[in-house]
Order: sequence, then C-alpha cells, then structure tokens
Amino acid sequence: MEEDYALTQTQTTSQVQQNLERFSEAQVDQKVSELVQFLLIKDQKKIPLRRADILKNVIKDYKEVYCEIINRASRTLQQVFGLQLVEIDTKHHIYILVSNLPRLDGENLKQDDRTAKLGLLTVILSFIYMKGNAAKESDVWEMLKKLQVEPGKRHEVFGNVRELVTVEFVQQKYLEYSRMPNTDLAEFQFQWGLRATKETSKMQILHFVAKIQSKDPTAWTSQYNEAAAAEALSHHTSAPGDAGGASWGARRRKQSAWSTSPTGCFCCAMESGVRIYNVEPLMEKGHLDHEQVGSVALVEMLHRSNLLAIVGGGGNPKFSEISVLIWDDAREGKGGKDKLVLEFTFTKPALAVRMRHDKIIIVLRNRIYVYSFPENPTKLFEFDTRDNPKGLCDLCPSLEKQLLVFPGHKCGSLQLVDLSSTQPGTSSAPFTINAHQGEIACVSLNQPGTVVASASRQGTLIRLFDTQSKEKLVELRRGTDPATLYCINFSHDSSFLCASSDKGTVHVFALKDTRLNRRSALARVGKVGPVIGQYVDSQWSLASFTVPAESACVCAFGRSSAKTVNSVIAICVDGTFHKYVFTPDGNCNREAFDVYLDICDDDDF
Repeated sequence: MEEDYALTQTQTTSQVQQNLERFSEAQVDQKVSELVQFLLIKDQKKIPLRRADILKNVIKDYKEVYCEIINRASRTLQQVFGLQLVEIDTKHHIYILVSNLPRLDGENLKQDDRTAKLGLLTVILSFIYMKGNAAKESDVWEMLKKLQVEPGKRHEVFGNVRELVTVEFVQQKYLEYSRMPNTDLAEFQFQWGLRATKETSKMQILHFVAKIQSKDPTAWTSQYNEAAAAEALSHHTSAPGDAGGASWGARRRKQSAWSTSPTGCFCCAMESGVRIYNVEPLMEKGHLDHEQVGSVALVEMLHRSNLLAIVGGGGNPKFSEISVLIWDDAREGKGGKDKLVLEFTFTKPALAVRMRHDKIIIVLRNRIYVYSFPENPTKLFEFDTRDNPKGLCDLCPSLEKQLLVFPGHKCGSLQLVDLSSTQPGTSSAPFTINAHQGEIACVSLNQPGTVVASASRQGTLIRLFDTQSKEKLVELRRGTDPATLYCINFSHDSSFLCASSDKGTVHVFALKDTRLNRRSALARVGKVGPVIGQYVDSQWSLASFTVPAESACVCAFGRSSAKTVNSVIAICVDGTFHKYVFTPDGNCNREAFDVYLDICDDDDF
C-alpha cells in the first residue's frame, strides 16, 4: 500500500544517481513543478498534507527518485515562496507549509492567495536588492524561470505571472517598473516601490536571503552595510538643517566632492560645522566643530592642503554669509581666531569659492572676483555676469593653464577667460561659447583645461566644447525627461565623464573612445528629419547606476591605473557613500557602500 511505502532519506549518492539515470532531467523538473503546484494548492485551504496523497497524485511512477523530487521542490518553495515543508507527524507522515518570509503586510492582496503572492514578491524584492536596488526586467524573468515560474505561461497559482508582476504589484506600489535610461530598445527595470519600503526593510530581506543560502548576512558586506545604514536612519531621521545631515548649497544643503588625484577628498558643510573625508579608503580626516566655526553653508579645500575657505550660513552661523574666511589648520593654537588667516568681505552673499595654488575665485550672484592667493591677496580681476543664483563657475587646476569658466551674459552661453593672459586690474572681455538655448545649470572643465562640459536647466543634454577653438566636440544625452543636474565631472585623463541628477541615476560617458557610448537604433537607419536627427545624433551613457532619487548627490571618478578598473564615487546628501566599478562594455557593479556621517576620526587632517 502507498501509505506503507518506505521512503528512506539516507540513500547513497550512487543510489540516487542510478535512480535519476532512469529519467531525463526534463522529466524530473516537470515532476518537481507539479509537486510545487500541488503543495501550494493544498496549502490554500491550510489542510495538512499526507505523504500518501503526494505519492498517489503527483509522484506516481517516480517513487525511486521521490527524495530528489521532494528536495528540489522544498528548495523551490523556500526560494520562491519563502515556505518550508515541515513534517508535523512522523508516524503518519503529515506535512504543513510554514512561512519563513520577512514581514510584509500585503494589505492589498486577497486573503486566499496572499501567502503565495507574497512569497513571489519577496523573492523579486530580494533579487532587486542583491542586484544593487535595480534589476533588469529580462534578468528578473530569467531568475523566475530557473525557479520554474514561467512569465510567458499561465501559472496554476499565480495566473498570468507577467501581469501579476508588471501590473498588480506595480499598482499596489510594491514595485516600480520603468524604462531603463540610455537604452535604444524598450528595456525596462524593476525597483522597490513605496509600499515595499514601508512594509519590509532591506535588513529583513537580507536575512531572508541569508537564511535561504545558509549564510550570515554579513557575508554580503556592501548590502549589509547599506541595510544597517537604512535601519539606523529609520530609527533616527534628521530633518533638513539638523546637525545629523550634511549641507547642500549656500542657502540649501551643500557638499563639495572631487577626486581629481589619487589623494581625493571631499568636504561637508553642516549645521554642526565642517567634516573632511578621504575618499579611498573612506575615512574622516578632520572636522571643525560648531564651537569653532558655527553652522556652515559652504566649504572648499585647496587641493589636499591645510587651507579651507568657509562661508557661514544655516541655523546658527558664527560667520556672515557675505564673508569668505580662510582657515589654516596647520597654525598653532586651538582657538578659531588663531587659525583664521584671511577674510574677504562683500556687500552680497558669497555663493561659491574656487581655489588654485596662486588664486582664489569668489562668486556672487552677479559678479565674480579673482584675487592673488594665499600670500598678500590682491584683487586681480572682476567680471560681471548674468544672474547666477547657483554660483556656477569652474577653475582649471592645471599649472599650465589658468582657465576660468562661468555663465555668459546671453542666456545659455558660457564665458571663458585665461587668467594668465589678462592684465591685472582690467575688466577683461572673456570669449563666449553659445552652448544651450536655456539657462546654464551645470559646468565643468577637464584637468588640462582643454574641454568644457555644460548642461542647461532642461538637463537632457550635456555638451562638450574645445576651449581653444570653441567648437562643439560631442553631445551626450542623459535622458529624454527634464532633470536637475547636480554635478558633471571628468576623469583624471579625460577618458570618461560622469553626471548625477535628481532622477537618482549617475551616468558614465566615454570621451576618448566615444564608440563605447550607446546610440539610438535610428542612427543606423540613415537620414532622418531635423527634429528627430538631433535625438539620433546624441550619444547615451555607456554605464549607469542608481542612488536614492530623493537625495541630491555629487559624483567623481575614483583612482585608476593600468592594474585597476574604472570606478565612480557618488556622495549623497543623506550621508551615504556609493562606489561603483564599470567596464568599457557597460557593465556596472557596486563595490562599496557606507554611511560617511557615521565615520569619525579624532585625528587631525
């Protein structure tokens, strides 16, 4: 009788192999799929499962490989649905399915299919998180196929799987389903939706993955650090302007980040003072507390030196917003007055500061001042500008070229001036590049000062110009939807360019070999109309990655050499640090994640 059929769980490897050889892999997989569906259907009514029923209704002529089938089915139940097959009566061999899922409320899921659908949803959320918070649609379908959930076939439990995932889960805000940036064909990706972030957590999902793979959650260092940071932030969320957050902007929150040499640093202007960090490895190199400098709106470091330019601001400033103070941390003495060595005061707020070894540039809303620096500061030049509320400008750090760029008087234009060829005390007329039709929103020079990159407030295009000939070199497309660009940066050798925006995506473009960039499929068609032609001619980023969309960020390139891969670092105003490595073929993977505001070092920098 089937009830008395003895099924040993201690078959030798050779016995299992011999039994499996009687059937094809496809036949065994089919039985596994049938058993999984049978168990799920029976579990809908919460009726305990009898082994005799399993043998009679599913296993049938496959009794010799029952153990292998049940083991594979158990793994699928665990990985896809978060369900564990538990024997509650060893005498009569009666089983139940127990949920091992992290908490998900599933308020919008019907009661009769809640467990199964939440299981599928949890697997997808896990896959997205382990992929770096975004997963290609094709990768998700491939993962589900391996778990015997075919998106193109009607499932006995889920019905239309593709519709469930792309419509139902999306409408319920468990998932976000959006077109991937910089793809010619309609390629889509999945990310966590707002409901998922409310009903579960990254740490719960990571523990779920760890349990399935019998590992400790810390085995995934990057994901664990991110999950731990999210847990900490959920327990202590600082409001804008609190001491816990980094500042961005003179009247907003501001960070300065650069990685133009192997010894890159970035500075944070905060309500609680100033922090200075080393990038690789990430560590705090120094800080100025509130007692020393008060709340700070703007901070800029001269390369990697002891000199800082500070502008007061925020909720409790010690210094005025119309003054730029130079702080020399190498000077003797503990008090702030001992270390403040220079002060530049104006009639209007200072919006930006740029420094090089021999000059300091201070940007007001309608005027830019250039002084000799740091010995015996003398005003060299002043330039009237178009209304410049963001304090846009950039200064070439090269010893050979003293090029300064800022918005021109005409809307969408750039003004460039070579400070070395201009007579001190004169009001020189910089040469102009008509870069965009709309207002300039972002501008950057490469290290040698030979190329300038800019974007307008539309934020869809980045254009590069030769600073000598003023000719346009290339047009790069960030996307088709308007966006606010936070940052544009060149790699040290000008081979690549990165850009960040309020879309939560950091894009990487190739400059030395522009064939690496993606192009529209229409570019291969031939001649097109003038409007479409502008779209077709643009080049799309070769690689991209996502950061929290609600958090402004700056980006820069990490160290690179013949032996190391290319990397991009993104530093977000929410206190998170992201490092991604990319290859010329467009692969981009996260290498590091941390919360820099949690890193403290009392050593002086």
